[in-house]
Amino acid sequence: AAPAAAPAAKADDGEGRPGSSIGDARTDEIVARARERMTEEQVSEELEAVLREDRSQFPRATFGILAAMLAFIIVYGLLVNGIVGGVARCSAGFWAVFFSPIPFYLVVASLIGARLLHRHVVKALSGYAYPRDEVAWTWDNLRKFPFAAFLAGVAAGLLGIGGGMVTGPLFLDLGINPVESTSTTAFMIIVTSISTVTQYMSNGRLHPFYALWFLTVGSAGGVLGNSVVKELMRRTGNRTSYIVLLLGGIIGVSTVAMTVNGVLKVAANASDEAALFAFDTEEAFCA
Repeated sequence: AAPAAAPAAKADDGEGRPGSSIGDARTDEIVARARERMTEEQVSEELEAVLREDRSQFPRATFGILAAMLAFIIVYGLLVNGIVGGVARCSAGFWAVFFSPIPFYLVVASLIGARLLHRHVVKALSGYAYPRDEVAWTWDNLRKFPFAAFLAGVAAGLLGIGGGMVTGPLFLDLGINPVESTSTTAFMIIVTSISTVTQYMSNGRLHPFYALWFLTVGSAGGVLGNSVVKELMRRTGNRTSYIVLLLGGIIGVSTVAMTVNGVLKVAANASDEAALFAFDTEEAFCA
């Protein structure tokens, strides 16, 4: 079969960007190689499958990957804290389990990245016109996002936040519609929060009463915020600039509040020089 010819890109009528015109040098090289090995029929079939998945509200492959990642982090928390499995602390088996998330998530991230890049290649070969608020997963974007997602995960585990303060601005920078950015960030918070809660719970550092209280208040706030945003969008004719302003304002207020709170705590402990920079290393080293 003859290789797929370079199809004429769909005309950009102001509502979309031809996929063949989006990309960096590395992406263009990958698209060119794919054009040599794929026939027009193959491109058409794969594009149909890609668009069918895009239209699906609950794509099975995506949710299957998320379920596998959640299952892994829950089992990891139980094993590394000795709740199940009977792995002795500081043994060879313990360190194998302790560092297992690194190769696991590297493999998962690589597979997802390859899948997203392939989807973009198929769209570029077919002349697909990207809507203004759809991300083209080029090589550059695939390198940019994992780093920010990693920082979001660190922030979620270290500071107890959902990571939305990191990923929210990144989504906007990638060109995602602010409404979709907000909903995607909220969904990510569920995933990161479950993994963080699992770690704290397995360490016995989760207070059930506090958790129930903040869950109730947070859920009420989420419902209220969602209703306010929907009404705001309805009254303003779907102007997304208000969501951008709200997101920036919340991030700004949170940053100032955390900074002021940290400074006050340091100042309160300044009189105790021994404890000012002391860390609890009870569980950090093998005894």
